[in-house]
Amino acid sequence: MTTISDVAKAAGVSVATVSRVINGIANVSPETTAKVTKVIQELDYRPNLLGRNLRRTKSERILVLLPNISNPFYSEIVKGIEDVANRNGYSIMLCNTNSDIKREKKYIKMLKTRLADGAILMASEISCEELTELSKEVFMVQCCEYKEGIPVSHVSIDNEKAAYKATKHLISLGHRKIAFIGANNQFLSSNLREKDI
Repeated sequence: MTTISDVAKAAGVSVATVSRVINGIANVSPETTAKVTKVIQELDYRPNLLGRNLRRTKSERILVLLPNISNPFYSEIVKGIEDVANRNGYSIMLCNTNSDIKREKKYIKMLKTRLADGAILMASEISCEELTELSKEVFMVQCCEYKEGIPVSHVSIDNEKAAYKATKHLISLGHRKIAFIGANNQFLSSNLREKDI
C-alpha cells in the first residue's frame, strides 16, 4: 500500500508539501502541485481519511438517529438531510435506534469520540436534562419530534396550523364527524395537533 512518504520521495518533495497539495492549501506552486498530483495518480495513492480527520478533529460525518428506519415517513426527510449534507461536503450515517435509549446513547458516544461531527435526532428518548448536558459537549439538532424548553435547536412543522388546515379542509368537504388518531400523548406533535382540533 502506497504511503504519503512514497509519494513525497517519488515527487522529490517533502511529506508536508504532499499534505498541502492533498488538502488544497494554496502556498504550493502550480508546477509542484501538478507534479505531486501526477505521482499520486501514478502510484494510486489514497489518503488515510480517518487519520487525516482525527488530526483535523473533523470527520465530515453527521449521524441521523431515527426510531424506525422502515417507517416511510422518514424517507423524504432523510433524503433532504443527505442532499444538504452532500452539498456541504458531509456524509450521513443512519442510526436505527428502535426507540431504545441504550442504543441512542451508544450512537451519541460516537460524537464524544469525534467519529462524527454532529447528530440530527428524530424522536429522541433521551431526557431533557441529559440532552441539555449533551448540548454543551456536542452539536445536535432535533428534527420532527422535539423536546421543548431545552437549548437544542429543532426543525419541525407548525403542528397546530397543520391540524387546523386538515380539519378545515375536511369540513369544507362536508364532513362533520371527524376523528383524531394520535399516539397516546407519546409525541409532542400529536399533542399539538389534537390541541387545535
